[in-house]
Amino acid sequence: NPEEDFEVYVVNTHENPVDQQPTKVAGKLNRQTGVLEKEQSLVLNYQQLKSYHQGSAYRVLLNQPEDYTGYRYLKMYVHGPDNPENILFFLRLGADSSNYYEYHTTLHPGWDEQNEVNIDFDQITALKAYARNNRPSASVASIDTTAGPYRVKGNPTLTQIRWFSVGVVNMDTVYFQPVTGEVWVDEMRVTDARKEKGIAGS
Repeated sequence: NPEEDFEVYVVNTHENPVDQQPTKVAGKLNRQTGVLEKEQSLVLNYQQLKSYHQGSAYRVLLNQPEDYTGYRYLKMYVHGPDNPENILFFLRLGADSSNYYEYHTTLHPGWDEQNEVNIDFDQITALKAYARNNRPSASVASIDTTAGPYRVKGNPTLTQIRWFSVGVVNMDTVYFQPVTGEVWVDEMRVTDARKEKGIAGS
């Protein structure tokens, strides 16, 4: 039987014509050459991913952490696999793999608008505050709570973002069959700058 495998690589519009960028991404025109600059997507390729197994990629900022309290949303385009059944996609951001905010969603084939990551920082920080305020006063256990598309693990803060992770999970709980496919992600960005930085929760 084929072995379980997970690969991460980049495709772009110049070297890989099959890379059809999201319709909302127009591409930047190089004014000197008159040629559109290449758009790149990160590819998560999973082969025979077993039930409840996950494959993920991460990035760590080695210099200064980023502060997102000056923005309302974080968004990203996601290209679903041809057969997205049983696949759950996630994006995590925080201080490290023990302290992060998570957005997760099921997927549809292609650059479907329903796949787009749309993290509302007000909502996800409110979930953290609710979990902290409603746990037993004597509890020393780390927070790990989920509501809707959001999850809060540990003690993340929007003022100290230095770790990012994207990945997929095989959620087949009926037949426990492995899955194979590709998920592409493109153009992660923060939007809707606040007039007064720091008024959001963290």
